[in-house]
Amino acid sequence: MPGVTRSIFAIFFLVCVTSYGIHAQNIEVSGVVTDALTAEPLIGANVLIKGSNTGTTTDIDGTYAISVPPDAVLIYSYLGYIAQEIPVDLKTDIDVDLNSDITGLEEVVVIGYGKIAKKDLTGSVSSVTSEAIKSSASLSADQALQGRAAGVVVQQNSGEPGAGTTVRIRGTSSISAGNEPLYVIDGIPVLTSASDVTSSAAKGTPQNPLSTINPNDISSIEVLKDASAAAIYGARAANGVILITTKRGEAGNSSIDFSIYHGIQEVRNPYTLLNATQFAQFQNEASFYAGQGRIYSDPSAFGEGTNWQDEVFRRAPMSNYELSFKGGSEQIQYAISGGYYQQDGIIVGSSFDRYNFRANLDGQISPKLKISNNLMFSYTDSDRVATDDNAAFDGGTLTAALGFSPLVPVRRNGNLVQKNFQVDGNGELIDGSQIDEQGNAIPEKVLNTFANPLLKLLQSPSELKTSRIINNLTATYQITADLDFKVSVGVDFSSSRGDQFTPRASRSGGESFATSGAVTSTTLLNENTLNYQKTFNKHKITGVVGVSAQQAKISSLDVQAIDITNDQLGFNNYAITRGASLNTSFSDFTFLSGLARLNYSFNDRYLLTVTGRSDGSSKFGANNKWGFFPSASLGWVISEEDFIQNSTVFDFLKLRLGYGVIGNESIGPYLSQALLIPVDLAFNDVLTIGFEPFIFPNSDLRWESTEQLNIGLDISSVDGRISATADYYLKNTYDLLLSTDVPLYSGFSSVFSNVGDLKNEGLELSITSHNFSGTFLWDTDFNIAWNKNTITNLAGRDEIPNNAGLLGIDSWALLKEGEAVGRFFGLETDGIVQIGEDVEGVANFASAPPFQPGDRKFIDQNGDGLINGDDRTFIGSAQPDFSFGVNNTFSFKGFDLNVFIQGVSGNEIVNFNKFLIERQNGTSSITLEYFANRWTPQNPTDRYPKVNADPGLSRTFISDAEVEDGSYLRLKTVTLGYQLSSKLLDKLRLANAKIYLTGKNLYTLTNYSGFDPEVSHFGQSAVNMGADLGGYPSTRSFILGVNIGF
Repeated sequence: MPGVTRSIFAIFFLVCVTSYGIHAQNIEVSGVVTDALTAEPLIGANVLIKGSNTGTTTDIDGTYAISVPPDAVLIYSYLGYIAQEIPVDLKTDIDVDLNSDITGLEEVVVIGYGKIAKKDLTGSVSSVTSEAIKSSASLSADQALQGRAAGVVVQQNSGEPGAGTTVRIRGTSSISAGNEPLYVIDGIPVLTSASDVTSSAAKGTPQNPLSTINPNDISSIEVLKDASAAAIYGARAANGVILITTKRGEAGNSSIDFSIYHGIQEVRNPYTLLNATQFAQFQNEASFYAGQGRIYSDPSAFGEGTNWQDEVFRRAPMSNYELSFKGGSEQIQYAISGGYYQQDGIIVGSSFDRYNFRANLDGQISPKLKISNNLMFSYTDSDRVATDDNAAFDGGTLTAALGFSPLVPVRRNGNLVQKNFQVDGNGELIDGSQIDEQGNAIPEKVLNTFANPLLKLLQSPSELKTSRIINNLTATYQITADLDFKVSVGVDFSSSRGDQFTPRASRSGGESFATSGAVTSTTLLNENTLNYQKTFNKHKITGVVGVSAQQAKISSLDVQAIDITNDQLGFNNYAITRGASLNTSFSDFTFLSGLARLNYSFNDRYLLTVTGRSDGSSKFGANNKWGFFPSASLGWVISEEDFIQNSTVFDFLKLRLGYGVIGNESIGPYLSQALLIPVDLAFNDVLTIGFEPFIFPNSDLRWESTEQLNIGLDISSVDGRISATADYYLKNTYDLLLSTDVPLYSGFSSVFSNVGDLKNEGLELSITSHNFSGTFLWDTDFNIAWNKNTITNLAGRDEIPNNAGLLGIDSWALLKEGEAVGRFFGLETDGIVQIGEDVEGVANFASAPPFQPGDRKFIDQNGDGLINGDDRTFIGSAQPDFSFGVNNTFSFKGFDLNVFIQGVSGNEIVNFNKFLIERQNGTSSITLEYFANRWTPQNPTDRYPKVNADPGLSRTFISDAEVEDGSYLRLKTVTLGYQLSSKLLDKLRLANAKIYLTGKNLYTLTNYSGFDPEVSHFGQSAVNMGADLGGYPSTRSFILGVNIGF
C-alpha cells in the first residue's frame, strides 16, 4: 500500500508540474482589427495585454500578432474608437471590429462657416450621424431627424410618397411668417417651401422639396438650436438652422460601394366600419327614430357588402439602388454616387420615383490653393392622389371611402358605380334607371355627394415632375499658416411641372376639371470669407469674417379649365374647354449680408464665442431694410479646475451660457409694398381691364426678432462611457408679422404689420451610454425635450379665430393672449339625455327639435339657454408637452440589432373624420365601435348618442367629442443585420458585405382612433395645426437589403 500511495502521489505531482508548464507557456494570437461600420482595416491600432506594458500595433492591413499567456485579456484601442477587452481563452485567431466613439470630445461638428471640436462648443448644437440617417430608412433628410435630436420635433404631414414634413426646433416661434428652419446644404441656403420648388397644380399633399436629395449621400446633420449657434445666419435663423454636409472622398482610401433593398408596405390601422348587414340595420334604426319607418325587412340578406377601404388600400412595393465611388490621392479626392428610388403608395394610383446623382470633388491645385466642387442633380416623378375632402373641385379618396355605403357595389355591369346611391329594400340602386308601378321613372337618390373613390384613383390622373440642381464651387487660398481666404459661388435651380384631371363622373358638380402648372426657381449665392486660426501658449483663437450675397427668382404659370370636351384628352388639350383661365407670376428677393464670429479658448478651460451678422433684405419696408443680429456665449470647463480634477465622477464637465437675437423673414417678397391687381371695368358698355390697389403699403415692415437665452451643461463620466447634455432655454419672439385692421376710409380692410409677441420655454436632455463593450456591444442614445408655448401679446386684439373651415364647420382654433398657438375652440359635451330626464331646462340649438332620450347634450357656457358659437371654449391643444427618442444598438460577432423608438405626449387632434364616421343620420358608414356602443333604450350609454335620420341634429361647431389624445409611442425602426466575416470576404474578394432586414413603424401605442396620430391636414400651418381629415396614413414596411463594398 505505501508503494501504491507513493506512486499515486508521484503521478499527481507530475500532472501538476506538467499542467503548470502548459499554462506557463505563451501562445501566439493573431487577427485583424477593422472599423465596425466600414469593415476597413485600422492601421496602427493598439493591442495590449491587460495589466502589463506588453503590446503591439496593427500593420497597414490592420493585422497583428502577439505572444500572450493563454488566460490573458487583450485590450484593443484606436484613437476615436471605443476600446474593447477580449479574453484570449486559448484562442489563437481573434478578429476585432472597433466602433467609432461618436460622442468623443474631440469630435468635430459643423457650426456654419466653420467647424469646432465638441469640447470647445459654447452653443446648443445637436448632431446626427450618417449611420443614424441610413438606419432610419427615410426618404428625406428631415424625416431622418425624427426623434434623433432633443428639441427637434418632426411630424410627417402625410404618408403619401414624397410628402412633406413639419419641423419645429424649440417650439412654434411665429404665427404667420413660417416656423420651418433654414436648411443649408454644403454651404448653400436652399429653398424648402413647396410652393417655391414644386408646382401646386398636382393633387395630394404638397411634395417635400427635400425629397429631391438622397439622404444616403449625407455625411452628417447638425442642428443649430440656440441664438449663439445660429446667429451667424442672422435674419433667417429664428426657427433654427439645419446644416447638411454630404460625403467626401479621402486620399488613399478608395472604395466602391453598392447597396440595394426591396420592401413591402401596408396600411397600419384602418377604421373598422360597418359591413352591409350592419349598415342596413343602422339605416333602419336612424329612419325609425326619425319617424320615417324601417327601410329593409331583412338586413342580413346583404351579407358583408363592399369594404371600400380594402378597395383603395393595397400592399405596395418599394426599392432603392445606389452605387458610389470614393477615394483619391493627395492632390485629388472624389466622392461620386448615383441612385434610383421607387415607391408605390399604399393607396391605388400613388407613387414616387427619384433619380439622383452627386459628385463631390476636391483638388489641391498648389500648396496654397484648393478648389472644391459639390454637384447634386435629381429628378422626381410622382403620381399624386387627393385623400381629403377639402379640395373645391374634387372630394378626396379616403373621405369618400369612409363615407361610402357598403351596400353599394364597386361595379355594375362591368362599369364603376359613380355615386353613393341609396339602395332600396330589394337591394337595387336607386340611380334613376328604375320604373315605378305607373311606369314613371323613379328619381335617383344619393346618400351624400361623394363619388366612387376608385373613380378618383383610376380615372383622375395627377402627375408631378421636378428636376433640381444644387452646385457649389469654392476656392480656398492659404495666405499664411494661420489665415486663409475662401470664395464660393453656388446655385440652386429647380423646375417643376404638375398636372391633374378630374372627369365628370368623380365631381359632384358634374363638370370635368383640369389644371396644369409650372414653377421655375433659381437661387444664386456668392460668399467670401477670411478664416483665421492661431494657437499660442494657452490661447486658441479661431475667427471668420465675410460677406454674402444671395438672390432668388421664382416664376410660375398655371392654367385651369372646366367642362373638358373630351375626357380622354384630360389635361392634354386646353383648347377645347370652357372657362379656361391663365395665371402667371414672377417674384424675386435678395439678401446682402456681412458676418463675423470669434471663438476664443484660454487653457482649454474658459471659452468665449461672439457672433454678429448684418442682413439687408428686399422683402421688408424701405425704412427697415437692414438689421443686426448679435450673440455671445461663454463656456467654463469645470473639470479642468484644480478643485475637481481628481473627481472620480466626472471625466468632463462644462457649463455653457449664451444669449443672442436672431430673425425670421419667411414672408412674401412684396408685402411691404403697394400692390395692384387687375379688375374688369365697364365704360360705355365696353369691358376694359384696369387695376386697383390690393395691399396697403407698410414702409416700416421688418422681420420678426427672437431673443434667446440658453444655459447648458455637458457631462462625461465613467471613462467616457456615459455622456449627457442638458439645456434650458427661454425664447421671446417680438414684432410678430400679423394682419391688423385699418380704417375703412383707407380703402383697405387690413395691413401687414409687426405686432404681437410670443414665448417658448423649455428643457432638453440627451444621454449617450456605452453599456457594454467587447465581443458584445450595447450602446444607448436617449433624448427628451419639454416645451411650453405662450402668446404674450396680440396688440390689443382679444382673439384671432382661424378660418380653415372643413365639412361646413366654423372656425375651430383660436389665438388668444395667455394661451398657446394651436388651441382648439369648440363646445363641451355634457353626456346623453336619458329616459325620464327633465329636458325642459337643458340648453339646445335654436333650430333643433326638442331633446329626446339618446340625444347628446352640450354645456351652456354663458347660461343664455341656447347652444351656439358663444358657448365655445378651449377644448384641446395641438402642441405636445414633450417629445422623445431612444435608440439602442447591439452588436455580437458580426450581428447587429438596432431598435429605435420615438414619440410625443400631451397634444390633441381634431378628428374631422368623425363627422363622417360618427354621423347619426345614416348617410354614410360609421365605425363599429359607435354602432356597438350607441344609445338605445336597452343600452342607455352616456358615450355615444342614438342614431337619427333627422337633419335638425346637424351642427357647425366642433366639440370635445371630436378632439382626441394625439400622444403616441412608436416602434419606429428595427434593423437586424449581419456583417460577413473577414475570411469569407477574402474568399469573395470583397472589402465588406452586409445583409439586413428592417421593419419600420412596426407598432404604435396610442389612444387615437384614426389612421395615424402623426397627421397634419394643413401641413406646416401654425394656426391650423392638429387637424385630421382623410389624411394619407403612414405605412408599416418591411425591407430586405444588401450593402457590398469592393
